[in-house]
Amino acid sequence: LALKYPDATFIVFKNNVTTGEFINAFANECYATYFLVVRSDCSLVAFEGDKLMEIMEDKAHPAVITPVMVSGQGEILPTVRAPFLKGRTIDPLSFMPDMESDKAVTNLYPLMGMGLFDRALFQRLRAFDNMIFGEFFQMLDFGVRCFLMGYSIVTTKALAFVFPKRVSVIEDRSEC
Repeated sequence: LALKYPDATFIVFKNNVTTGEFINAFANECYATYFLVVRSDCSLVAFEGDKLMEIMEDKAHPAVITPVMVSGQGEILPTVRAPFLKGRTIDPLSFMPDMESDKAVTNLYPLMGMGLFDRALFQRLRAFDNMIFGEFFQMLDFGVRCFLMGYSIVTTKALAFVFPKRVSVIEDRSEC
């Protein structure tokens, strides 16, 4: 493949890696200002570049714009997360994204690591923690660090993915 596509960079891992490690490696190798993370089991159905760039070019722009997610049955999924403290643990609550307005809504973390990232800011925030095993915990840790350092993560209908073979999206929140 490298001979056939000399302008492409291929990243090959010797061992199993976490979602965060995949994204970190990609962020280290790409030279773009922004990068988009999409999974192979979903399709991009909305990418309003002008609206997304308007959000990202604002002085107080977010670290990540997360997508609205749609099930294979065409239903909007509750992918906006808000913190909820249960004793000494955080148990994020799920809400529906705002489909009526063009305004972006604050989200606690990038669900499943998907979204449009500001590469330089992502790296300044120290990316995803490779010492944390578990996609949910890596994403939550990154979202909390963004919040503590004064940066936001937002969701907007200008970016949307559909999971054609899924009825719902369930996070693995089991301890690891």
